[in-house]
Amino acid sequence: MDILAIIPGRKGSKGVLNKNIQEINGKPLISYSIEAALNSKFIKRIVVSSDSEKILEIANGYNVEMGKNSKSAKKIKNPKNIESIKRPEHLSQDDSTTMDVIKHVLDTLNHENDYFPDIIILLQPTSPLRDFNDIDEAIKIFLDEKNVDSLVSVCKFDHNPLWGFKLNNNILTPAFGEEFLKKRRQELPDLFLPNGAIFIGKTDKIIENNSFYAKKTMAFLMSSEKSLDIDTELDLKIVKCVMNHEK
Repeated sequence: MDILAIIPGRKGSKGVLNKNIQEINGKPLISYSIEAALNSKFIKRIVVSSDSEKILEIANGYNVEMGKNSKSAKKIKNPKNIESIKRPEHLSQDDSTTMDVIKHVLDTLNHENDYFPDIIILLQPTSPLRDFNDIDEAIKIFLDEKNVDSLVSVCKFDHNPLWGFKLNNNILTPAFGEEFLKKRRQELPDLFLPNGAIFIGKTDKIIENNSFYAKKTMAFLMSSEKSLDIDTELDLKIVKCVMNHEK
C-alpha cells in the first residue's frame, strides 16, 4: 500500500499570528507533524503544501539536515524525503477548503510524476502532541479493517453537549431537547468529537465523497491531552505547558 502524508500549512491565521511557524520548545509548530510523519514506518511519501516560503523552507530543510552524519538523522527512525508544493493564492484564503488543497497536491503529483497513492493521511500541524506512535497505530488499525473507507481520530467530549443550550433573545433554550437536561451525567450517551489530528482514507473514496467522511468511517480514539488543537493563543499556552511538564 502506497501511503501519502499531506501536511497543509498556510501562512495566514486569524487565531494565532503565523501559527504554523510559532516556536514551541525551540521548534516551529509544523516541525512536530513533519517529524511524526518522518518517523512513521507506514508512510511512504510526505508532501508539505503551503503558500509560505518560510514553511516550505522549513520542510525542505529536513532533506538537508538528515545527511548521514547529522544529529537530526539519528532522531528519525524511518528517514524519507519531504516534498514541498507551493500552494496558489486562491487556495490559501480563509474560505479555502482542505479538500481543495488535497486535490491540488494530487493533481500536481499526478502531472509531474504520474503518481496516485492508494491511501492519504492528512496531518494538520495544529496537533503537535500527536506523534508517530499514534499515526502508526491508526494506520495499522485502518489497514486491518478491510471493510472501511476512512478513519478519523476523535476524543470524548469532556463536557457532554447534550446538556447544551441555545440563546433565543438571551433566553436559554435546550439545544437537544429537555429530556437530556433531566438525566444525570452517567445516563447520557458518550459523544465524540473529531480532534483534527489524524485523517486517513482510500484516495479514490476521498475524491468520490469530497471528504474523509464516508458511509464506513471508523473512529480512532485519542486522549484529551493528545487531542489538544492549537486554534487560539490560549491553546498555544496550554500546549507549551503540557510539553514543558512532560520534559
